[in-house]
Amino acid sequence: MILTCPACNTRYRVADEAVAAPGGREVRCASCGNTWRYVPEPQPIMIDPTVPAPVLRIEPDATAAGVEAATPASALRVEPEPTAPASPEGPSPAPAARPRRSWAGLAWLAIILVVAAGVAVGVLARDQIASHWPAAAGFYRTVGMTKAEPPGAGLEISRPAPIRTAAGLVIEGSVTNAAGTPRLVPKLRVALRDSSQKELEFKVIDPPVARLLPGETARFKASFDKPSDQANDVAVTFTPG
Repeated sequence: MILTCPACNTRYRVADEAVAAPGGREVRCASCGNTWRYVPEPQPIMIDPTVPAPVLRIEPDATAAGVEAATPASALRVEPEPTAPASPEGPSPAPAARPRRSWAGLAWLAIILVVAAGVAVGVLARDQIASHWPAAAGFYRTVGMTKAEPPGAGLEISRPAPIRTAAGLVIEGSVTNAAGTPRLVPKLRVALRDSSQKELEFKVIDPPVARLLPGETARFKASFDKPSDQANDVAVTFTPG
């Protein structure tokens, strides 16, 4: 049978006959020294209180006295399995969550590196990108990433040939890409001058083509209605406007 100390709750396994006296036995706990009287149930016989009962000391190793020492209560106690107290910082993360966080961090790092590489390529190769994709040139100008080079750099304008007609003056010429990479063709500013190089009037015209490959040439044409009779010279330049 199992005896439990009422003071410290230490439990002992003892032989039934060792504590089967009808009047009970006085028992002493080997763990805390507490002494109490154990009375078996039912209790059909009353014991004369004037006759003291011998004291039975229960020791964990007192097998010679007919008492089988029991394992302490930690091994014999029959109780529901205790649950771990909740951490004040919340439940601990599951072991599988760490690999997920590690993979997620590596994925974000890879995305950041790819974006950074794309930005670096877009900055370093902006001239080539703008040449192959004219719409990108406006974006680069907006964010201030274009090089400080004059409009039409790498392009050459042939000497224009003015032709007078009954309707006015017609200016014709050509633009050639003398660079080794494709170039965007900006707008052209065609100005009429007199013999002293004084500008009389000008006109801004759209480029004949948006882009020229290396070595390509495109012709342009501008017309002036009723130009000044003093206009005997022409100057054609590129303009960003």
